[in-house]
Amino acid sequence: MSMSRENSPKSLMTPVYNDITKDNIHSQLHAIKDCLSKASFLAIDTEFTGLGNRQDGLHASNLDERYENLRNSVKNHALLSLGITVFEEKSTQVASHLEQRYNVHNFNFTLFCRHEYKVTPKSLEFLLENGFDFNKQIRHGIPYYPGNDSPHAKPEDHGSIMRAIIAHIFTLNVPIVVHYGLMDLLYLYYSFYADLPEKMSSFIADLSEMFPAGIYDTKYLADYVTRENVSFLAYLFRKEQKEQKHQGIKRHVTTIVQDRLPPAKLLREKEAAAASSSDYINSTKNGKRKNSSKPYCEQYAYHGFCHEKMKCGKSHDLDLILDDHEHKNRQKRRKISIRECVKSKVSNLDSNP
Repeated sequence: MSMSRENSPKSLMTPVYNDITKDNIHSQLHAIKDCLSKASFLAIDTEFTGLGNRQDGLHASNLDERYENLRNSVKNHALLSLGITVFEEKSTQVASHLEQRYNVHNFNFTLFCRHEYKVTPKSLEFLLENGFDFNKQIRHGIPYYPGNDSPHAKPEDHGSIMRAIIAHIFTLNVPIVVHYGLMDLLYLYYSFYADLPEKMSSFIADLSEMFPAGIYDTKYLADYVTRENVSFLAYLFRKEQKEQKHQGIKRHVTTIVQDRLPPAKLLREKEAAAASSSDYINSTKNGKRKNSSKPYCEQYAYHGFCHEKMKCGKSHDLDLILDDHEHKNRQKRRKISIRECVKSKVSNLDSNP
């Protein structure tokens, strides 16, 4: 996959996005809906104030019990931001038959729940370390009330406008892409649709009606379809890039990130890239690898985060991690091949005394 901006040199750059707050959601509503209506598929991600504790039964083996615990967690916490990426497939007359091209529009909705809610310190710490601006969220976040529609809500209220945008998505009949997205879907449902059903079966039935074209979870695909050993997004993306380059695969997807929707103010992400991306950029300058002699962090390699964060003395370089994983896989395949060869020779000796 490649990423580019129209009329821009093909260089590594941070995608731009439309920053939607209470200050501009009214003026942008028509443009947002128009953009959504052109979608071939949508990707959705959320940030929220916490997951709850492990002892809350969020991983209960009984699915109905797990849903009930997740439901309680969502109702006690709050959605802080909603990210929506619109992928609009370009005409095949423009694109090569070996290439799929998409115009991409990124939206970030900063939200401010008006109900009381809990916060999990680790979640807030994670958001802060990744550049989330809580001052902006409180001052400019789109105010909303979760659960069922209020009978006193007016169409021009900020919360009503957010519900109208989400309701518009339900009418599109396009695939929805998430990554480890159950909590995203629970928060989306509770924040801008209705109170969460008591039964998991009702929730699933509602999701089927909301998104009739299907929900595709890339973590599920990585874990249970392609059977990846590691399934956090940055790792999967870099791995796919390296494999396509190594195998000389010519068919690819090009995403062309579009500029802001006028008259919204164009924002670039100013925070430093995550440690993995930063390591990758620095390691590939002038063809030289950074931290190639430093042992990599096992926790980051398999989970995509590190409790030690910047204090960690080990490398978070994804290329270093991928190279080591590939080396280990080659060794494993070689051992299997040798074992099979030995078995074959022993079998031949037994059959020819």
